[in-house]
Amino acid sequence: MKELKSIYEHIDESIKRNGTLDSRFNLDDYINGESIPIFELGLGDNIASMVEEHETNKRLLKLIIDIVLNLDEDTLLDDLRRVDMYFSTKDAQEDRVIYTIDEMIQFIIENVENIDEELLYRFALILMTKSRQIEAVKLGIAIFGTADFSDNDEIIAVLMKLALCEEFTFFVDIAVSTLKNANDIRFILAKKLKGWGKIMVVRSLVPTSDTIKEWLITSGVDNDIAYSKIALEVAEKIHLAEVLKRDRLTEDEFSGICKIIEGLIITHPNFVIDRLYDNYMEILTDFLRKLEGFKYNIEFLKVALLISVHLTNKAENTDDEINMLLYISKLFAEGEVFEILCDKVKNGSVEEVIICTSILNYYANMELYDEVYARFKEKPFELSFCLGYLMGRKEARDKIIMLLENGVDENKITKNVEPVMTYSDDYYENLKNAIFVLSPFQFKGIKIIVAGLKCKVMGPRDSALSILEEWMEETNLPIEEFPKEIYDALLELKDQEVIKDFKERINHLLNINEDLTKYKEPEILYKRERVVNIQGDIESLFEEKIIYRGLDYYEANMVYSCNKAEDKYTAFVQGASFINEYEVNIYCDGQGNIQKMECNCPYEQNCKHEYATLMCIKEKYYGKKKK
Repeated sequence: MKELKSIYEHIDESIKRNGTLDSRFNLDDYINGESIPIFELGLGDNIASMVEEHETNKRLLKLIIDIVLNLDEDTLLDDLRRVDMYFSTKDAQEDRVIYTIDEMIQFIIENVENIDEELLYRFALILMTKSRQIEAVKLGIAIFGTADFSDNDEIIAVLMKLALCEEFTFFVDIAVSTLKNANDIRFILAKKLKGWGKIMVVRSLVPTSDTIKEWLITSGVDNDIAYSKIALEVAEKIHLAEVLKRDRLTEDEFSGICKIIEGLIITHPNFVIDRLYDNYMEILTDFLRKLEGFKYNIEFLKVALLISVHLTNKAENTDDEINMLLYISKLFAEGEVFEILCDKVKNGSVEEVIICTSILNYYANMELYDEVYARFKEKPFELSFCLGYLMGRKEARDKIIMLLENGVDENKITKNVEPVMTYSDDYYENLKNAIFVLSPFQFKGIKIIVAGLKCKVMGPRDSALSILEEWMEETNLPIEEFPKEIYDALLELKDQEVIKDFKERINHLLNINEDLTKYKEPEILYKRERVVNIQGDIESLFEEKIIYRGLDYYEANMVYSCNKAEDKYTAFVQGASFINEYEVNIYCDGQGNIQKMECNCPYEQNCKHEYATLMCIKEKYYGKKKK
């Protein structure tokens, strides 16, 4: 595909096509040619911003100082290349602008008389709009933190577009902080963001109007990371106790409040809400009273369960807390709630069934075993969280475990383990959950444990090692006396494992002494994107308009010379003009999972030529005939 000139242009193109940044936008894919982000966008800087002490990068600071003191009209692009070259070297891979930003801004302020300010901000704009290096773009944004550009709509527009990519939101938030319209900018961004960027912006947002306050109530904590990361800030901004005193709340408002309460509860294992608020019992009492009007919603009932669980887990309870526990217990004992649970178990989503099972597991007086078992049989692996409830009947345990083991996907088991925390693939999360709920049942679900030990993703391997450590401590048996399948899988993993901590745990289980002090593990990746199989949901990779255009190309026989060589399919697709053609390469692994797609047409995202090629591959190699 044709390379874009800069990160900004890449972002701008996506915004023009979609009205905002495409939900599938992948900055790492653009920069490195791989869909393997080491961290979620913005996570690295978010973590670094919370660290009170960090060393300034003297080498980077020296480069910046040298450039800003010697700015020249004719060398601005050369200065851009110097910065890009700096960040493109291996030595600068750990050099983050966030570690230098404070001293850099301080230097500019203190030496303003020796710096050509007009050239400085032109240089910063060039960094923001022309660079292909992530940290260089951040550097340009940070420099604008020393300027008042309140009336410069062009600069504000550039910054807001960059901020939609959550790797840059934190820096834009800092850059606009002194502007007279900073809060308006933050509010616009907060409504468009979903991840760490939203968390950062909402922390800075001031509820200066009823509109902002109402939005904070309904949507302030809603993000793709965790409610707990922002719940306290939002609760304080909206004055949670006052909101709960309102005569009436809409369902949207109560939904937002539920997320805030949930975030306050799960922020810390020791029931953090009672440490944050002297009047926490009043807040929870008002919340539960409001819940009476919304108990038809299983998501809302889940929050009542969380309150009950966390109160029960306290070392001691006050009389008021005991009364609250009784109140919640009575709420769940109502016939109306029982009917709601029964309906959701039979007809609800997987997530709703899991919530219902959690409630049923906690309040044993409600009996819906047969209904839960019927849903579990349909999707045992997806509903593995129901296992704890279902295993309550000893006579049914073997049958239930067999159903769960039948859900193991042999194609997902591998000898090639990876330093990847997780995939955007539900199977691996389900496997990890299945291992977790097997913990109380020694030597049950052996196939599940073995699948975890052989899993390429770190999460299931971690869970499998944890359960073996737990079982060894409980049984006081050496690993050699565990089921042979487990022992053999552990021996195999010993030779494959790449994570140092995991290697040490395996050695401990096997009673092996090995000096790993000098062992250097590979870089741990945060996640890989969801795997799409060439025979599966390929439509999820494309925009809707591209699917229709690609289908037209496929049905018009515009794909020709489609061939396979090892892990790559190569095809040639006729362009809109008869004399034009485009080369498409589709890379897959041994199971047919798409690893990468390339086309030399000018379209920057997955294109119609790639979709048409995938359809042709399905027909030629998998017998999927045209309709």
